[in-house]
Amino acid sequence: MRILLVSESINDGDGMGNHIISMYNMFKENGYDVKAYAVYNNQKEIPVSKFGPNIKVKKDDIMILHYGIGFDCYIDKFDCRRILEYHNITPPEFFYGYDEMLAMSCQRGYDDLKKWSKEKVFEKIVCVSQYNRQDLIELGFAEKDIVLGKLLMPLGNPNIEADKKYLEEHKNKGTNVLFVGRISPHKKQEDVIQAFAQYQNDYDNNANLLIVGGGFNSDYGRYLKSYIDLLGVKNVTIGKRLSDEELIAAYDVADVFLCMSEHEGFCIPLIEAMGREIPVVAYSAASIMNTMQGEGVLLQEKNPRLIARWIHELVQNKELRIKIIEGQNKVYSNNRIEVAKEYDLRLFKELVNGIDFDDVALEACVDGRIYDAILNSSDNNTKQLEFDKKEYINEIKYKD
Repeated sequence: MRILLVSESINDGDGMGNHIISMYNMFKENGYDVKAYAVYNNQKEIPVSKFGPNIKVKKDDIMILHYGIGFDCYIDKFDCRRILEYHNITPPEFFYGYDEMLAMSCQRGYDDLKKWSKEKVFEKIVCVSQYNRQDLIELGFAEKDIVLGKLLMPLGNPNIEADKKYLEEHKNKGTNVLFVGRISPHKKQEDVIQAFAQYQNDYDNNANLLIVGGGFNSDYGRYLKSYIDLLGVKNVTIGKRLSDEELIAAYDVADVFLCMSEHEGFCIPLIEAMGREIPVVAYSAASIMNTMQGEGVLLQEKNPRLIARWIHELVQNKELRIKIIEGQNKVYSNNRIEVAKEYDLRLFKELVNGIDFDDVALEACVDGRIYDAILNSSDNNTKQLEFDKKEYINEIKYKD
């Protein structure tokens, strides 16, 4: 028996790519015969063979398809055991007017998933959030066939030091607001820019906005540049993909992490920011409420004045900042790669052996219970912060 990891692409520094690399190493370290295949390989950490319809498989092989965009994967043609790991697909409407080819690939992904759900192509489907699970159910997959795993995230390498030049350039020059993620319409960097402009205008004229991620030369990236010029906002650094050393430095100089994304299957940078003890302010969309597990500042509306006020409070109010970070530390601890590897190894061992996984799946539903509680709340706007943070809500929301 071999384990075959298949993906459209495996990219260094990409959330899905890092997960596949970590999964390959996890299986290898535990004595499994594992191979990785991809159409495009943009990393050097693990060996990857070119994927195509003619790769040789045996009946007892287990093919794990990592799926986040439509591509020619021929999955129903391979005579072996098949598991789908669903990383979520961005709805194509986000790309209309910016990248029509990408929109078509996303639509194809949804169409293929619907087809596979009807044809019962997979023994089991694995996903890493309750939001992704609901997505699969709506696409036609049976709830009993879906299990919740954990995302394998290499959250900070202790052997990598922060880039000193980057630290010097951005430290102690006003408040630093950070967002990490590729330049893409669904991540709504324009809303980050708008909220930052409000903060800069109301509270800190020397504040800096750091938007880290590739893709600035896209149509959407050009739109962001014109939007920055239109608002007249200053001190915005945008569009550069950083080295590992520079990325650590960016987290280290950040005072607040601000996310306005409207579609995420998980959103790893939220956890990375928590690991660097940076207060997170995020718009409650898609899987973000799952990922944050009730901690940080979860916003139900995109009100630039309210967001600016939150940033100001988190910078100036030490008591609030400490409480937020204490809560976030629990979330970070739950997502450490050592915890995730132990869980996922047990999950896949039981899937390989055909054991009913219901008891293990329940352990992964902690964030699901939080998700359901928030989703079913009749008073979402006053549940942005729970527990010790609740006392601050009305003061901040209505002070202006």
